[in-house]
Amino acid sequence: MPPSQNGPDTLLRWIIDGGDPTSRFREKERIVNDIVSPALAQEIVASGVRDYHVSKRRGCEVWLTVIAPSERVEAVERAITPFFRACTVRRSPPQPNEPLLDPAHLTYRRRLRQVTDVALDLHRDSNLVEHQMFLIQLACGTEDQSRLLDDYLVQTSPTYAAIPEVERPDFWRAFAAPPPAPGLETLERSFWNLVVGCNPQKGGNPVAVADLIGIAL
Repeated sequence: MPPSQNGPDTLLRWIIDGGDPTSRFREKERIVNDIVSPALAQEIVASGVRDYHVSKRRGCEVWLTVIAPSERVEAVERAITPFFRACTVRRSPPQPNEPLLDPAHLTYRRRLRQVTDVALDLHRDSNLVEHQMFLIQLACGTEDQSRLLDDYLVQTSPTYAAIPEVERPDFWRAFAAPPPAPGLETLERSFWNLVVGCNPQKGGNPVAVADLIGIAL
């Protein structure tokens, strides 16, 4: 559980660059599974971090964003930074009026962490390619995504399966809702980005999307 909200927060962001543009989708998957996920598995993340978010960006970049109470920042940095020693990493300072630090967006932030955990369940699974194939076809289709995703995630994501059934409608309402401020993305977009590596469009060509990320349907 994240620590209670009783003091100012600090946003920490590591930008990890895999450096191999010829295999950028596989390289970002490697970074998420072999570097970022073990970093997030540290005990300090469970006890000393309020929220976090993982996103794949242009080129071979993966961003890890962590929000921690100011008094725990040094401990969090000491625990996480060693995982990036073999990587090309730069730090990105928070922007003025960083929207993720706005107390008005606390609910969004907590949902973003939850969606990140659901996406990481699939991403770390040995059947990642199969998950990507299913999700691409779902995203490009015209059926009710939330209903089909609910059925799928109950079976494939321990994080999602642990959400009480009565609370899942709230999850899906937040999942599809517009972001609460400029500079933030929808939870839906965050999920597709992390698991698939891009954001397939409804009515799009699933074969073309699969080809873009280097898998075959």
